Amino acid sequence: GVYREQESMARTVREMATLRGRVSDLGLEDDSKVFNTELIAALELHNMVDVAETVALAANERKESRGAHACSDFPHRNDQEYLHHSLVYWEPAGPRLDKKAVNLGTWEPEERKY
Repeated sequence: GVYREQESMARTVREMATLRGRVSDLGLEDDSKVFNTELIAALELHNMVDVAETVALAANERKESRGAHACSDFPHRNDQEYLHHSLVYWEPAGPRLDKKAVNLGTWEPEERKY
């Protein structure tokens, strides 16, 4: 759904780790060196799993609602803790989350009122 919940996001992170293991064990029947569409599809699948897991990890770290990240467990923005860009680095030991300050420029953040 549109609204995220902490429990389902944590479950998604666990399921993505399981899926990553399954994708890593893929075998290809086509061993041709030219126009190997099976290899291309497998590489694209690996990339899609990387992106999906990255999004799930970053979303699971945010204990707030902001923009399209609407979390029913945390319905309000929290600029004190989460006014930053979420970064995920893939290292041999696994993903590492980090953050980078937002360059606000001339506009200060404010709550949207609809």
